[in-house]
Order: sequence, then structure tokens, then C-alpha cells
Amino acid sequence: MRKLGIIAGGGALPGQIVSACRDTGRSHFVLAFEGSADPTSFAGAPMEWIRASGISKALDIARRENIEELVLVGG
Repeated sequence: MRKLGIIAGGGALPGQIVSACRDTGRSHFVLAFEGSADPTSFAGAPMEWIRASGISKALDIARRENIEELVLVGG
């Protein structure tokens, strides 16, 4: 299964996707927006903080982490 990159904003949905990945054994990595994402919703998941203005950093991390699919979730 392809590794999923979760670009996480606020709300419950990012954590729900992390839970679904854990339940199915899918490899994942969270790119969490500073000031928006709630780290308690994906506690223990591999992650890095990013800024909304730093999308190039997010793409660099995605390449480094061998992420093959990206999803942007949360408000």
C-alpha cells in the first residue's frame, strides 16, 4: 500500500484519517499546519510542523519521506 501524506489543518478529520491508517496498517506521515492543527488528534504519528506559506518545505518533506499520495484535510 502506498504511503499517505496527511496535510493537516484544524478539526477532527486529520485525526480520523490517522486512525484509519493505523487500523488498516497503512504507512502515513502528517504535515501539520502550525497554528491550526491539533497535535493531540494525531499523537504518536510521525509528523512535522509546516507553515501555510511553506508548501515547498512540505513537498521536500514528502519526497524525503517517500510519500506517494497526499491528502489535505481540516480547516
